[in-house]
Amino acid sequence: MTLAILLGVFWILQVAAAAAFKYGSLTEGQWTNFFIIGNVVGLSSTWLLMHFYAKMPPNVALSLSAGGAFLCSQLGLALLFHARPSALQWVGVTVILVGMLLVAGLGPSAGAK
Repeated sequence: MTLAILLGVFWILQVAAAAAFKYGSLTEGQWTNFFIIGNVVGLSSTWLLMHFYAKMPPNVALSLSAGGAFLCSQLGLALLFHARPSALQWVGVTVILVGMLLVAGLGPSAGAK
């Protein structure tokens, strides 16, 4: 699989973990179940993170994985729970996205480790 697809899977797993934690906080009597689900899903994504570190420079791997996970989680939770980000929050999302693109485009060559 390409790194782009694996990054997408990583981001989806992070959104699923964040959603599980949020659902657990809303569902009385299900806190522990959703806590376990969120941790199993979130911890399993670390296998992908280690794969990224093996294939990319660490600064690029961390920027793309963590930055993308943050952005996807923000957008995913906003959609799932009908939150309306403010204009300033959208600016923050945009700044993070631009930062990810800059790190990916201006970082060391993909072959460096």
